[in-house]
Amino acid sequence: MVDETKIDGIPVYEIYKNLSLQDMTGEEWKDIAGYEGLYMVSNYGRVKSLNYNHTGKENILKPGKDDWDYLQVDLCKDGNK
Repeated sequence: MVDETKIDGIPVYEIYKNLSLQDMTGEEWKDIAGYEGLYMVSNYGRVKSLNYNHTGKENILKPGKDDWDYLQVDLCKDGNK
């Protein structure tokens, strides 16, 4: 069964499957507190690494599910998760 929840009219499952660096319509990005200059989160919940694998390139992080089926991403700073 597919989740029918929507954010600004966009089905949630489409948002989290979208790994494109192109901003979605109406998407706005903010720094993540404590991870400024490393990661940003959008108003749609997508998370962007600003220096993916130390390449200097940006990348949208693919969320995984935790033990309770909540979506999550791992953030690293100074070698620590």
